[in-house]
Amino acid sequence: LAREIRPEMARAVEGVGDFETRAAWRFGSRVLAPLIKMVAPRDAYAVTCVGKKLRIDGELRGIDSEALVRSMMPKWRRGKFSLIYDGDAGERAALWFVDHESREVVNAMEKPTRRDGDDADAASTSDAPPLTEEEMIDAITDALLAEGAAKKKVRTEGFKFAPVKGWIAGKASAWIGGRKAEIWEATAKLARETVAPGGGFKLDGSFEEYVESANDARENVVTRAPLGESSKDKSGLNIDDSKDMPQRLRKMSARCWLVRDFPLKASQASQILDVLERANKNAAHVNRVVKYWCSNHENMFPVKIQVPLMLTIYAQVQFKDFKALDKRAREAKLRDGFFEIPSDYRVKSVDEMLAEVEERANRDMERIEALDESLDVDNETEEIRQLRVELERLAKNTSGEDEGDDEYEFDDDDDDEDEDDENLDADRMNVR
Repeated sequence: LAREIRPEMARAVEGVGDFETRAAWRFGSRVLAPLIKMVAPRDAYAVTCVGKKLRIDGELRGIDSEALVRSMMPKWRRGKFSLIYDGDAGERAALWFVDHESREVVNAMEKPTRRDGDDADAASTSDAPPLTEEEMIDAITDALLAEGAAKKKVRTEGFKFAPVKGWIAGKASAWIGGRKAEIWEATAKLARETVAPGGGFKLDGSFEEYVESANDARENVVTRAPLGESSKDKSGLNIDDSKDMPQRLRKMSARCWLVRDFPLKASQASQILDVLERANKNAAHVNRVVKYWCSNHENMFPVKIQVPLMLTIYAQVQFKDFKALDKRAREAKLRDGFFEIPSDYRVKSVDEMLAEVEERANRDMERIEALDESLDVDNETEEIRQLRVELERLAKNTSGEDEGDDEYEFDDDDDDEDEDDENLDADRMNVR
């Protein structure tokens, strides 16, 4: 595993350049903005790259389970941490997770040792001989062919990526971090359709049997006969003989704020997000959008991206305060040991970390179970009452808007009020 990750990390860091920037991320919604602000996390990663060395600093750790016992509203646990990678070490290169609170470090590329009770150990003690690669493929194929349950598939229609129109047929633009950005929008209509494996065809026989079953299926089409008067029931429980409802399409839209001739390339930002995915899984959604520019819009850099997640909720990533490092700044970073592990920090193995994570998960589960037992529906706290009132108000305001196609859009205004995001107040929409 480590041998596969090291070349990948080396390619991600090499050639990016020497710079500093911040990758701020948050969640938002046009409809549920107050609720999302109240419960959703947000953070800003400081990214520093010099040569083949990369360091990413953040603070968000996860949900504070101790605070969750005292309040139904989620509280987020914060503590400074760093991801440090030194590509100059070659085969000995490691991706270190540095916990500045506990003063401990873990090599994220280290492979955990097998423990008693693992599935691998259990399989090795079995009397059955292990399957070969061909036998395993045949077994998986047979299982897929024998599966009879229908599956849901998302179909995309009418994908379009174009600049956002402003007033008087002009192009919309905005100022992001002192740079003029063009606003582009990617829109598409999504439809969910049911796919039934097999479809009445014979899949477990020869090709001739499959063709014969296909011909029989086309000749023997079974349709439902119209219901007669005797089938109608005054109680209103008769079978519905109406035609199938037309398939509803949901319009999804993602917006990008693009800057021309930005010092950082889209391909380089994608490589940085590859590393960020190890600290934040939601970075993968944004990374898929960024990778689109790598081959189509190399001269335009997405300084701000909003991508849909579910319903009206979207994720936003913005690159801020980009600064290219000169020779003096690079030498100062290297001289101060910015990319080195502090000597007084304890190196912890992956097995120790996994044991602590498992223990913390069990402890959190006990707290949640204790919280469930202590809840009393007749004793509503003021905090729960305010949350209920807010949800009822949002539901009332959004009622009656489901006619026609569902359209998911994003608000152009940045409602981030973190102290770390003071520059967002200067982002204003200009229309030409």
